[in-house]
Amino acid sequence: MHPTTSRTRVVIAGLGDTGLIATTALARQHRYLDLVGISTRSAWIAGRDVGLRTARPERWADQYNIAFSRLRVLDRTRIVHGAVTGLDETARTVTVRAPDGTQTDEAYDVL
Repeated sequence: MHPTTSRTRVVIAGLGDTGLIATTALARQHRYLDLVGISTRSAWIAGRDVGLRTARPERWADQYNIAFSRLRVLDRTRIVHGAVTGLDETARTVTVRAPDGTQTDEAYDVL
């Protein structure tokens, strides 16, 4: 378990379709996990319905470009906006570069 909490910290690197599915499943089934999702985007951009995305982008955006804050299942997940740029397996941390260029380390028990 992570030293700053008594709960197991799970870091999900990438909140695209697959990362979001994994995060929501963990959030629903394991209420005692400390969940951290890392994403280069500030919203979930669903990878489906390319035809609508091309033909009617404003309609597509309303249906498939969804701010993480609108997804109630992520309420217990801390979202970190940035790109994973490094991994220290010994220290069990990932380095995240935020859009403003600052870097932070996120500790994990499970990545």
